[in-house]
This record gives sequence, structure tokens and C-alpha cells, in this order.
Amino acid sequence: MVLLVACAGAHRKPRAYEIASIVLALLGVTLLTTHGDLTAFAVSPVALIAGVACAVCVTVYNCLCPRRELRDYPVSMLQAWAFLMGAVLFELSMHPWTLGYTPSLRGVGGILFVVLFGNLLAFNLYMTGVKLIGPEKSVLYGFAEPVTAAILAVTLLNTPFTVWDALGFAAVFAMLAVLSAGGKKYAERLEV
Repeated sequence: MVLLVACAGAHRKPRAYEIASIVLALLGVTLLTTHGDLTAFAVSPVALIAGVACAVCVTVYNCLCPRRELRDYPVSMLQAWAFLMGAVLFELSMHPWTLGYTPSLRGVGGILFVVLFGNLLAFNLYMTGVKLIGPEKSVLYGFAEPVTAAILAVTLLNTPFTVWDALGFAAVFAMLAVLSAGGKKYAERLEV
């Protein structure tokens, strides 16, 4: 979706290396998540709708934040507004005060770790990267995230590592190589 928006905004067709990168990324993630067994890939309608909605949101914030109108605002301020809107929506839809949960010290520590490192720091670094290299490359580089998740699952959770996982890794790393090499070649052609 990000590539389509970028191409429409620049009035151009997708470049061959961009299409190849998307195909490799999708192949790699599919192999990593299904372990090569496509019959085990079952997505409920609710999960499909949520996934498409998340993809639209990723497209919006990747394409809007680097724009000139928003470039003057720090990422942390934009993120604070997004957190506030998300919190209000969560409060209105989930009514967390009715859950009766009393967090322990360990629970509060876990929440703080996820909020500070998994959200604030990670998102700030990611959006700074989007401003530096553009939304198309940022989203594709984000496909390396399932590789990290697979490595953590294998090392920390003793999840088996299959040949299909290795092929998924290879496809994602090939995508990163195609994206980097294709972008350099395209930039070199523009300079000549």
C-alpha cells in the first residue's frame, strides 16, 4: 500500500527492484509464519479485517509523517498525540476500570518496559528512519521484524527451526539485499 501511495504521488510505476523486494518479503514472512505448510495458514474474518485496518494505518503514518507539513514537528509529539487518541479510544471501547485488575510490581515493571522500549523508543527510532530513508524502504526493512521474532522464539522458547524457516530467512535477507542494491543503482542512474 505504501508503494502504491508513493508511486501515485510521484506519478510513476513501481520499479522492478521494488516489486521484487515486496515479493521476497511476502514469501519470507509466509514461510516463517507457516513453516511451509500453507494448509495451517488459517485467518479468521476478524483477523483479516484487523490486519487490513492495521495495514491502512501503517500506510497513513508512514506516508504522512515524512511530509513537509509534519516534518517540523518532533516524532515524539506526534507519537504523544497518537497515544492519547489511542488511550481515549481504548477507554471508551474497553472500559478497563471494570476489569478489576490490580497490578503487581512485576506487572507494572513489565508494562513500563513495553511502553518505554517497545513503543516510545522503538517507534521514535523507526519514524526517524522513515524521515531519513522514506516510507517505501522503511516498510520493507520492517519485514526483518519476523526474522527477529523467529530468532527469539528459537533461542528463548525452544521453538523448532525448520528448513522452511531457513528459506524464509533467506527470502527476507534477499529482499534486504535487492532493496539496498536496487536503491543504490537507481540513485546512481539519477546522478549520471
